[in-house]
Amino acid sequence: MELPDTIPTEPVLKTLDEMDVIGLSTRVTYGNNTIPQLWEKLIDVEQQIPHKTPISVGICVMDEDPTSKEFTAIAGHVVSHVEAIPEGFVHFQVPAGEYLVFTHRGPLPTTLSKTYHYIYEDYFPQSRYEPTMEFDFEWYEHPRFKGVMDPETEIDIYIPVLTK
Repeated sequence: MELPDTIPTEPVLKTLDEMDVIGLSTRVTYGNNTIPQLWEKLIDVEQQIPHKTPISVGICVMDEDPTSKEFTAIAGHVVSHVEAIPEGFVHFQVPAGEYLVFTHRGPLPTTLSKTYHYIYEDYFPQSRYEPTMEFDFEWYEHPRFKGVMDPETEIDIYIPVLTK
C-alpha cells in the first residue's frame, strides 16, 4: 500500500501509559469545522491550565451512535497531574493502551483531511488492526510542529486500536 505524500513513514504501534489533558471543548458537525476557532480560544487562556506541559493535543471524541454527524473536539495541553480544573475547561484522560501512530507532514488546513482519509479509508480496511472508534488525538510538539501553514510541520496522530 503506497503512502500518500502527507505521511512520510509507516505507522508505528506504541503502548501508552494513561495521560491527562486539560483544555477547551466544543461540539463539531462534519462539514462545519470549528476546530481552528477552538484553538484560537485556547491560545488566549492556556496560561490558566495548571501543571501544563509544552505538549498540545487535539482530541476528537466520537459519539457512541455511529450514524452521528457530530463529535466532541478538545484542544488542550498534557498536564503533569490534575489538581483542579479551571472553570470553563474540561479534563480528558487518555487511557493506557495500544495506539497506532501516524506522522502527518504538511500544512494542516489543506492536507490533514487527506491523511485522515488515507488512515480510515485505505489503511485500516487492509490492516491487521482496527480502530476502537472511541477517540483519536493529534500530538503537537515543538520543534516538529512549526505552525499550521508550514509545509514542513509534523504532528503525530494517535489512534487506539485492537487487533482484528
